[in-house]
Amino acid sequence: MDESDYFYDDPVKFLHENFPPPFNKKLRTPGREYKYEWPTHLVFFEALEPVMKEYLKDSPYEECTRF
Repeated sequence: MDESDYFYDDPVKFLHENFPPPFNKKLRTPGREYKYEWPTHLVFFEALEPVMKEYLKDSPYEECTRF
């Protein structure tokens, strides 16, 4: 399996294990290194919208464009 398979298998688990908390930098675990940092913009397929909206609900991300 590649990385996208792990993501689509369980998006919340993948994000939790590989990214810092998206809503508050103070909630990072001291000494823990994350594989990724959050980008300034996110693009994802509509099928992921319910999961991503729930995961990011307390974050500074907001919808700006739909394609």
